[in-house]
Amino acid sequence: MYRCARDRMLAATLLSVLPWVVAAWPLCAADTLDLEPRPMTTIRPGTVIEEKPPIGWSHLVVKNQPRLDEQQADKVLPVAADLARSLFGVIVANVHRDRQAAGMPFRLEAVAAGVGTRIAARDTIVTADTQEDLGADLNIVARMVLSRSEDEIKAWTQVARGPNIAVLDALTRVQLAGKHEQVLFRYCLLVDPRSGRLVTFLWLLRRDEAGVLHRVAAAFKRLPNNLVHRYPLVVDEEEVTVGVPNSQAFAMGTLPEGAELPWPPALEAQAALARFSTTTLALYERELFALFDVPGKQAMP
Repeated sequence: MYRCARDRMLAATLLSVLPWVVAAWPLCAADTLDLEPRPMTTIRPGTVIEEKPPIGWSHLVVKNQPRLDEQQADKVLPVAADLARSLFGVIVANVHRDRQAAGMPFRLEAVAAGVGTRIAARDTIVTADTQEDLGADLNIVARMVLSRSEDEIKAWTQVARGPNIAVLDALTRVQLAGKHEQVLFRYCLLVDPRSGRLVTFLWLLRRDEAGVLHRVAAAFKRLPNNLVHRYPLVVDEEEVTVGVPNSQAFAMGTLPEGAELPWPPALEAQAALARFSTTTLALYERELFALFDVPGKQAMP
């Protein structure tokens, strides 16, 4: 890792390219820079999340809401189909404004993830331990499915954080080229320190047998705000026994919608980093901030 003095010199150079990057630069401050991969913070159970940021959070980053059509539902038992479509996953963020700071007062204060279900006509974050008190009243099978979904969310990783950036990896089973694959959704959240605007970018990574990450040849996207991704679930019949699906049976059928962007060469070369330094995190900031308003191809999911 480079020393802070050298990092500051590089930050000053970047100032000539992007006048406000320096404010977002992680200057080795222990309270704003975290380069150690760790589990994501979880959203408080009972939080209601529909199609806008919930109370206590400034941004709904993405809400992944599954649906299961009749053709796919017929491949599993009715109870399994109902459970598969009943849970959603979500990421939220909070951008904080320091009213004592002049010029560039905004920073990314917190990012969190959770799993939820419908309770009393409201989409609500739950855990296996809190679902009964919150009114979900799930049966034993549903509690087991919820517990497994919780474990999956807990495996989502905050790879690196700076005062205006967060890099997150979310393990997701998705259908690519007609096949189910376990991949990482790499979400990069960035905040403009002048305006408080938050923009999220997404691409996919694959881990090989040696544990090395590689970029998946799929779209590099800038996601819309308050994204509710209502995606079809696809059933792999080889992972279903007498109507009972195993943990590998369901996959996300479409990727989140967003503006497809060309890869900046410098970012593409570093897209599959497993760990960050102050220099590589700053590279992500520099390259992605430059794409805040670049027109992209509006592709259907």
